[in-house]
Amino acid sequence: MCGAARFVFIRVNSRSFFCVNFAELANIQSPLDTRPRIWHPALIPNPMKPSTLLFALFVLPSPAIAEITPASFDLPAIRDASTLETSVIQDWQPVPKLPGVKQKLVEITICEWWSGQKVRLPVTFCVPDVPGPCTQVILGNMGLALKPALPTGTMLRLLTERGVGVVLIGMSTIDAMKPEGTLHLGMKEQLLKTKDARFTPAWIWGMSDMRALTAAMVEAEFQPEKVIATGGSKRGVGAAICGIHDDRFTGIFPVVAPILGNPGGAYVRGSALLEESAQNAAFLQNLPAELPVTARAALEDRDQNRVYPAGRPTRRAENQRLHHANSLAARSRGKFLRLLPPSFFRGAGLA
Repeated sequence: MCGAARFVFIRVNSRSFFCVNFAELANIQSPLDTRPRIWHPALIPNPMKPSTLLFALFVLPSPAIAEITPASFDLPAIRDASTLETSVIQDWQPVPKLPGVKQKLVEITICEWWSGQKVRLPVTFCVPDVPGPCTQVILGNMGLALKPALPTGTMLRLLTERGVGVVLIGMSTIDAMKPEGTLHLGMKEQLLKTKDARFTPAWIWGMSDMRALTAAMVEAEFQPEKVIATGGSKRGVGAAICGIHDDRFTGIFPVVAPILGNPGGAYVRGSALLEESAQNAAFLQNLPAELPVTARAALEDRDQNRVYPAGRPTRRAENQRLHHANSLAARSRGKFLRLLPPSFFRGAGLA
């Protein structure tokens, strides 16, 4: 993920463990953003409890802590269109299956993620085939294939009925991005080497959305005044980062974004930080008066359902939760250990 994460070695009964403080993974508020923070990660219980995700490694003489540098974004560089290195795959032309709409497909450079490793992704622009630029823009996502994409559902209706310009940036898991099968390994290597959260999936997802908007602003068909970024899951993470860091985005609509929740917080009653609970209460209290009643009710119900579940969980439900947590820990431990060279285990006496 992105932000400041803490990787900590702790000792329990003469054994040492490697654990991640997930509560810090979304600490990515921009220094330029003075708004009250309303983005909260899910909190992990006390690491001494058996339900905590622990990654057993090896016996250490003493605990060790390695800090991860919080992610940051160079906004002037992000907005510099001269570094896009745009390749036009398909120039503006009408969409055969969608009368009244035209589109263009390009490939752009997102960034040089580390020395010698550029990341390039496809972008599809869709606008009404009428004179004049689009001043309202919605930024979403497409696949990684170099072929024109079209929005669907509500986004399509906004394009055809309201004249909203659509920008679709290719986005996927890092292992599927070019160079396929190796980019994610290089990212992990850079993260372990530099302890810089720049080398995380969330950073490149947010960067991709911001650079796609830069590419759109080069086109005469776009003169954005209002811009919304949206997406689901990992793409929702990218949309959330845009709203935090880049003031060109006037709205965001992340869907099931893991690090975003308003109100957000712990899933276990009583385990939320007092500061976090106070911020959630302030967020609900200061909702705009013009907000629809149904939207207000949904936010309030969400807060109650997440942080203060009604009644105590049954023993069966609690056992299922612990089994799920232990399964996640085992899978995560296996993935992490496979990243380490054999010499690491021989040195620890575990080979």
